[in-house]
Amino acid sequence: MNKNLRMAAITISAMAEQHGVPESQLRKELAEAMDYAINNPDPTVREQIKAFSYSGSSPTVEEFILWITEQAKTRLELIRTEN
Repeated sequence: MNKNLRMAAITISAMAEQHGVPESQLRKELAEAMDYAINNPDPTVREQIKAFSYSGSSPTVEEFILWITEQAKTRLELIRTEN
């Protein structure tokens, strides 16, 4: 597992602990959110999801977290340059 994926796994574990839920429950909820995003019928969302690449036949929640984080960083940078 690469460094970024390890860090995402550690983050998931820390989030679960911080919110007092089992890590398995948080992972299940993250997987549901990921599935919803991947299967979203909105054409704009579907276009954005096309940029999501992952290593196996299906993405892991760690890969999804890394991708979402990168998307958020990119959008924040665009907002900053517009202002």
